[in-house]
Amino acid sequence: AVSHVILDIPGFALKHTLVLFVVSLFGNVLGLVISATFRTAKVIYIVIPLLVIPQIIFGGAIIRFERFNQAFTQEDAVPWFGNIMASRWGFEALAVDLARNNPYDASLAMWEDRIYQAAWRRDFWLAELKRTDDADKLMAELNRSAHELRVWEGREFSWPWGAKEDIEWQVIKDRYNAHYKDAFAARTQLRQSMASTQDLVMLKNDSHNDELWEWVLQDDRKKRALWVDGHLVQKSGPIHRPSMTAAGLSSTMYAPYKSVAGGVMQTLGYNVMVLLAMSTLVWLLLLAQPWIARKPWNSISLRKTSPQA
Repeated sequence: AVSHVILDIPGFALKHTLVLFVVSLFGNVLGLVISATFRTAKVIYIVIPLLVIPQIIFGGAIIRFERFNQAFTQEDAVPWFGNIMASRWGFEALAVDLARNNPYDASLAMWEDRIYQAAWRRDFWLAELKRTDDADKLMAELNRSAHELRVWEGREFSWPWGAKEDIEWQVIKDRYNAHYKDAFAARTQLRQSMASTQDLVMLKNDSHNDELWEWVLQDDRKKRALWVDGHLVQKSGPIHRPSMTAAGLSSTMYAPYKSVAGGVMQTLGYNVMVLLAMSTLVWLLLLAQPWIARKPWNSISLRKTSPQA
């Protein structure tokens, strides 16, 4: 509560308390496992930094995952070592929720997503399609594009071409440009409607965080679209990823939605569930402590032995 007043973060105290609680729950249960497993204080003091430091380095808050060794990372998902870090789930939950669900951005999120996706398709996705000579990958991407347009337009739609030489690239560009303009106009109209009932400039100043948005947009990447396993991956703007591309544990960092049980849910709720599941697994490990206590590492002692007389 004190930090919210100091940092001037209105309206998020309960959500932040929830996330910090489940992260602390995981940390406390993990601490109990360490205490129950290792009997000497010196060994415990050595083990704790070995568990805490990776939470800082591999949590995604300080170093982006793609900057690690490419042998251990993925282009379109958080690597395995990030998924086992409680700090990753907690930080992502707070960053995504604060960026999208504040009083200013929450109302505009749908149209901001549409604007960003249409611009990405028009400017980067289309350019990569033109460069490829793989007919299978090309047609697969056009099918994914048609599915997205069906969702946007609420009606059946498919591109009429079956080969690259038949594709009318300008038609594709014009269609996405039209969606971009329509979404831009809808956002402008919504802003005007909001401004008629409240001071929009003050609302944005109180709620919107420009530096946080720069972090979750990641528009500083040189490559905005990249071929991965036969399909084009959006390398920028993960915060604007549509719900139709939602994934669970294999999702990209800062995705606003996660898939679960055949449906989708917002990142905050999903990440809290993951943290609770991680805490439960560590608690089960604590219940197995009598078995763990008999293992060889409990014979480790760092006490100095006095020389024999």
